[in-house]
Amino acid sequence: MIGYCGVTMPKLLADIKDNKLYLDQDYESYEALKELEGKRVEVTIKLWRNTLTRRQQKYYRGALLPFSVKVFNDAGIMIIDEDEMHEVYKKHFGVVR
Repeated sequence: MIGYCGVTMPKLLADIKDNKLYLDQDYESYEALKELEGKRVEVTIKLWRNTLTRRQQKYYRGALLPFSVKVFNDAGIMIIDEDEMHEVYKKHFGVVR
């Protein structure tokens, strides 16, 4: 988030279609645009990545994967280790970082 005159500005997400920028219609976007009405702004565009926090990564690697391996093994579906379970999740749900 970027500070502006003591007000915290959120990062706004948008889609680009037909060379036009379509901002997500959510409360934060609306409030940020309302706050900046009539002002000149700088816009930086970069590809959005859904990144996990370190805490989320630790939970995924330290709790979710070991638990999932145990559940699969208890059900008779032999998953050898967490790396193999990670590959199963990637195939089923898409890329998991």
